[in-house]
Amino acid sequence: MKVENYLPKSSQEKITIAVGEAEKKINAEIVPVFMTSSDDYSEAGLKGALLGASMTALGILGYDSLMGWYQHFLLQNNWLFIGAIAVGGALGYLLFSMIPAMKRTVVSRQKMKQRSAAMAERVFGEYKLFETKNRTGILIFISLFEHKIEILPDKGLKEKIAEDEWLKVIEEMKPALKRKAFEEAFTSSISKITEILLTYKMNRTGEGGNELSDHLRENI
Repeated sequence: MKVENYLPKSSQEKITIAVGEAEKKINAEIVPVFMTSSDDYSEAGLKGALLGASMTALGILGYDSLMGWYQHFLLQNNWLFIGAIAVGGALGYLLFSMIPAMKRTVVSRQKMKQRSAAMAERVFGEYKLFETKNRTGILIFISLFEHKIEILPDKGLKEKIAEDEWLKVIEEMKPALKRKAFEEAFTSSISKITEILLTYKMNRTGEGGNELSDHLRENI
């Protein structure tokens, strides 16, 4: 599904403006990223196919056992029986591949956590946050399917600001993410990050230009 379904252009523009205003005050480059999912979780479709085929077979056998063995038409014809199981498997594959709520039931939380963290690291590299002059890039990453938020600061920020500060930003973003108020989640986190950096005396001195674009990045 397209990012515009969750963050219309007007919301994206507000996030871009919020980043630009923040960077006028702080010595940092903020990069907001929104992804609908950090992975396609292809194994979910395979698990769905197995589950669909198994449930179809059990359903046919269960029904027929009530009616008397081999009284049901599908069990009298091997090809029809196998065909019905194949259809059940195909339906299971489609449902668990395409419907996020069903996909989440067969993907462990640990796996979603690992893959969203890995994607955040990949995005950090893809958008070259490590190339700022003072190593002060900071990634604000939301991955919708996993309901995960990652705040990744570069070396110049890690050395000066305690990790707990970033964890506080994530915790404050979670209620907005739960309400699907994605614009609010980004703009409030940008505001909070600005407060943190100003508290640590990381004010913009006027040196250097805008090293990284302010706009919201989407699925890569």
